[in-house]
Amino acid sequence: MDGHRRDPDEQPVDPGQADDDHTAGELLRTILGSVAEGVFAIDESGTVVFTNQGFADLLGHEPADLAGEPLSTVVPEENARYHALTDALGADGGRSLDGACVDIPAVHSDGWRLYLSVSFTARESDGRTLVIGTVRDAASSGDKEQTGGGQHEQTRPPARQTRRPAAGRGEPGRQHQNGAETAQDDREPEMEQYERIIETIDDGIYVLDENFTITNVNEAVVSMTGYSRAELLGSHASLLASDDLLQQAATLSAEMHNSRRETATIVSEIVTKDGEPVPIETRFSLYPFTDDSYGQLGVVRDISDRKQVEATLRALHRATRELLAVDAKIDVCKLVVDTATDVLDLDGTAIYRIDPDENVLRPTASSNGTGEFARSLPVLAPDGSLPWRVFVEGEAELIGSGGAGEAATEFPVDSGLCVPLDDHGVFVAATGDRETIDDDTKTLVGLLAASAEEALSRLDREIDVQERDRRLEEQNRRLRQLNQVNAIIREIDQSLVEAESIDEIGDAVCDRLVASDRFAFAWFGESDTAEETITPRSWAGDGLGYLDDVGLSLADPREPAATAIVSGTQQVVTDVTADLGDGRWRKAAFAREYQSAISIPLTDGDITHGVLTVYATEPGAFDDKQTVFAELGETIANAMNAVLTRRALLTDSHTELGVRIAASDTVLQRIAQRAGGPIEIEDVVPQAEDGTRLFFVTGDTNPEAVQATQEESVAVETVSLVAQREESCLFEAVVTGQTLVTTVVDRGAMVRTLTVSEDELRLDVEVPDESNVRGFVSFLKSEFEGVELVSKTDRDRPLRTPTEFQYEFENRLTDRQLEVLRVAYLRGFFEWPRESTGQEIADSLDVSQPTVNRHLRTCQRKLFTLLFEES
Repeated sequence: MDGHRRDPDEQPVDPGQADDDHTAGELLRTILGSVAEGVFAIDESGTVVFTNQGFADLLGHEPADLAGEPLSTVVPEENARYHALTDALGADGGRSLDGACVDIPAVHSDGWRLYLSVSFTARESDGRTLVIGTVRDAASSGDKEQTGGGQHEQTRPPARQTRRPAAGRGEPGRQHQNGAETAQDDREPEMEQYERIIETIDDGIYVLDENFTITNVNEAVVSMTGYSRAELLGSHASLLASDDLLQQAATLSAEMHNSRRETATIVSEIVTKDGEPVPIETRFSLYPFTDDSYGQLGVVRDISDRKQVEATLRALHRATRELLAVDAKIDVCKLVVDTATDVLDLDGTAIYRIDPDENVLRPTASSNGTGEFARSLPVLAPDGSLPWRVFVEGEAELIGSGGAGEAATEFPVDSGLCVPLDDHGVFVAATGDRETIDDDTKTLVGLLAASAEEALSRLDREIDVQERDRRLEEQNRRLRQLNQVNAIIREIDQSLVEAESIDEIGDAVCDRLVASDRFAFAWFGESDTAEETITPRSWAGDGLGYLDDVGLSLADPREPAATAIVSGTQQVVTDVTADLGDGRWRKAAFAREYQSAISIPLTDGDITHGVLTVYATEPGAFDDKQTVFAELGETIANAMNAVLTRRALLTDSHTELGVRIAASDTVLQRIAQRAGGPIEIEDVVPQAEDGTRLFFVTGDTNPEAVQATQEESVAVETVSLVAQREESCLFEAVVTGQTLVTTVVDRGAMVRTLTVSEDELRLDVEVPDESNVRGFVSFLKSEFEGVELVSKTDRDRPLRTPTEFQYEFENRLTDRQLEVLRVAYLRGFFEWPRESTGQEIADSLDVSQPTVNRHLRTCQRKLFTLLFEES
C-alpha cells in the first residue's frame, strides 16, 4: 500500500470535509478511472451507463461520449455477438451473463475492428440489473473498416490516448448527454452503481489519506490480504507494507506531485494476515484534497502466478542451456525429468523412449513421484495405449479424458498429460487431478518437452556425425590396408616372373605375404587325390607346428585349405573363435593367436595346382580383400602353369607315362564305337573359342558311319573325311568342351599317343620331371574313373639349338630346292600381299612355274615334318 507521508506536525485533512467537488461519487469515479483494465456497464435496455477511462481509450472515445449511448456504439449490430447480448438482456435483464467470459467485437472511433475478451458480472442496483464488463484482453484485427464505403486499409491502430486527469483535479465529473450538472439528490444511486462496479473488479483497489491511513478498499483487497474490511479501514498501511516500501511510495508520490505525473508503478510484496508474503504490482495516482494535501488511490494486482511463470521460465531456460552440454541420452532424460519435478506442480514425470530393436516404449527416466505414479512403470508394447497413440500420431493428449486406448494397458497414470518427443518417444506428466493441467502448465510442459526433443535430436545428429566419421576412418584404414596388400601383390607378381619352379613360386608368395607384417602365417600345398590329403610345399611366418597339428584330409574337409580344394571356391573365416568345436584346426589357430583366415584354390581353367592359405591376428582381416586375393590366386595359378609349360618345352629330361583309363562315356569313345574299332589321335589343334580340332585315324571303316556321330552328339560339331587310304582313314572332327587331350595339355604334359577303343583309353604322355608324376596321376584320378598307371620311363631328350635345327632342315633339301626357297623368300613371295609372283620367280630362275611350285611345296612339307613331328 502506497501513500505520501506528510509532516507529522501537520494536521490531517478529513476527506469527508472536502467540498462538493470531492464527493464520494467523484472519488469512486476516480477509482474506476485509475483501473488499467477497461470497465463498462450496460443496463437492461442495452444502454451504456458507465465506462472508465481504460475502456474509453481502447475505443478512441472519452467516457462522457459513451455514457447513455446504445450498445451498438460499442458492438456492431451486424455481428452475431451483438444479438446474443441483446437477447440475454431482453430475456432476463442480463442475469444469464453473470460469470460469462465472451469474446466480442468492438469498433474503434477510427473504424478499427477490435476483439475484446470480456468477463461479465450481473448486479442489482436501485431496482434494476446492471451488467458490468471487465476487459481481460484486446487485439486488433489489422483491418480498418470505413463505416461509409466499407473499404479496408492495412494500417496500425492509433496510439492509446493520454489519460485525462482524474475527477477532482480540475476535470468535471460525469455529465448527461445534455451537458447539465447532475443534481445532488441523484448522487446516491450513482454512488451505489459505482460501488457495485468497483466490487466486480478482480484487482484490489484501495484509498489512502495523507497519513497512510487506509480509507477504502474493495473486496479483492480483503480476499488478497486475509484481513476483514473492518480490520483494514482506519489502519495504517504498514499493516501490509514494509517501511522501505512506504518510503519508496512516498518518494514517488512527491515526484508525481511536483512533476504533475499522473501514475506510478511499484513491484513489491505485501504481508497477509497469516504472515505470508504476496508479490504484487501496484499502480497508484494522487487524489487531492481542498487544503492542497493529497492522498493516494491505487490498484494492486496479485502477480504470484506471473512470478511463478517467470521463475519456471528461468528454470526452463537454465535447463535448456544445461542440455546443450549433455552428451548422453539417458542424462538428457534425467535432467528433463528432474527439471519438471522441481518447477512444475506435478505428481510425477517420466520419459519413455522407443526401443527400435524390440519395438516397445521403454521407461528411461522418471521422478520419485507419489501415489499411482510411484508404481513401477511398465514397458509398453504397441497395443494401442494412449502413450503409443501419442507417439504414432505426434499429438499431445490429456490422460484421463476417457479416450480410446486408455484402458488397453495397465498404465499407472490416471490423469495428466502425454506429449510426443518426435521419433524419440513420449514425455508423461502425471497429476492427481486432471483439472490441474491448465493452459499455462500445458505450455510449460510443451516447452520442456520441446527442449528434450531438440537435445535428443542433437545427440542423434552428433551420433550420426561420429558414426560417419568412424565409417570414414574405417574406410580409410581399410583403403590403406588394401593399398598395402596391392603393393605386396605387385612385389609378388615380380617374383612370379622370375621364378623357375613351383617351389620357388610358393616360397616367394609366402615370404612376401608374411614379410609385410599384415599377415602372421602363409602356406602353399598340393592336393594328393590318391591319398585324399594336402601336402604342404611352402610356408612362412609364425606357424611352427600348426601344419602338424591340424588335419588336412580331403575326406573330412574342415581346415579352410581342404574346404577350398574340395569345393573349388575361395574360403574366408572372419572369426576363428566363432566355433571352436568345429575341428581341431580352430583351436590350433587360436592357440597361435590367428583370428581370421583365407584360403584360395590356385586354379587355371580346369587345372588346380594347389591351395594358398593365409592367416591374420585380427578378426575380419580378409573381409574386404577377397577380390584382391582371388585375383592373386589366378595370377599364381597362371605363373605355375607357365613354369610347367616352359619346363616341358626346354628340359632335356622327361618322364614318359603310360596310363590306362577304363571305359567311360566320352566323345572319343563314341566315335570309336561308330568306327567299329580303335582310333588313334594324331594331333590336336585348339580353337580360338571353346572347341578343339582333332585329327584321328581309323581302320578300314565306313566313313559315313563315323560322320554320323555329328548328328548323334551335341558335343561334336563336325566330322569330315580328310583322306581314305588302303587300310585306314584320316578324319578331322571339331568338338566342344574339354576332352582328355586338352585336359592333359592344360596340365603341362605332352601327349605322345592316344588310342581309344570302346572299353578303354591308352595314353602315352611326357611330364617334365619326376616331381610332377604324383600330382599328374592324382589329377587324372580326380577327373576320370578307373585311372591306372601302366608304365613310367625316364628319358633324355636331345635338344636342338637354332643352328642345329637350321642345319638339319637344310640337310634334308636338295641344292635346287634350297635355291628356289631362298629366291622366293628374298623376292617377297611369302609376304602379304606378295611382292613377286610364282611366274616372276620362275622367269628369274629360267624354269617353269609348276617346277617352282613343286619345289616350294616340298620344302614346306619337310620343314613342317621336322617342326611338328620330330620336334
